[in-house]
Amino acid sequence: MRFARFSRCWMESRCCRTWVPTRTIYAAADRQENFYMWGAMGSVSSIGLGLALARPDLRVVVLDGDGSLLMNLGSLATISAQRPVNLVHIVFDNRMYETTGGQPTHTAAGVNLAAIARAAGLTAVRESSDVSSFTGNPSSASDRRSESPRERDESGRKVTAGR
Repeated sequence: MRFARFSRCWMESRCCRTWVPTRTIYAAADRQENFYMWGAMGSVSSIGLGLALARPDLRVVVLDGDGSLLMNLGSLATISAQRPVNLVHIVFDNRMYETTGGQPTHTAAGVNLAAIARAAGLTAVRESSDVSSFTGNPSSASDRRSESPRERDESGRKVTAGR
């Protein structure tokens, strides 16, 4: 289970997660610091922002899905305006609403969530096509550099070129 292995890398942070990541992480490595978002599709980014603002002493990692974020794109503008340095928002884009039966999201038709995040003013945006090429680090939340140039992987998804 690749997601479970990846999620263990983030276990030292306070995390908000939507349904599928919640279910997976609960089964793999439940802990008191996890803040599970059962049935909260669309709100995890806003709740994570609220937690980051209320507790600047904590590092907050939000594990979100493309379907969930698409339900609340306005949260990206709010996160950009507030600029909490202790918030890391990771979006897993599987191009479907997995929780509700696998219907395609708009990312399956070409909507680019990273481009939307950049347009909202977020500058520390990175894209990766798989866990092994993921270079994000929750401790670098204050790193506000934009990563580019992008290239496409074998499935046509845009990914950040290696440094």
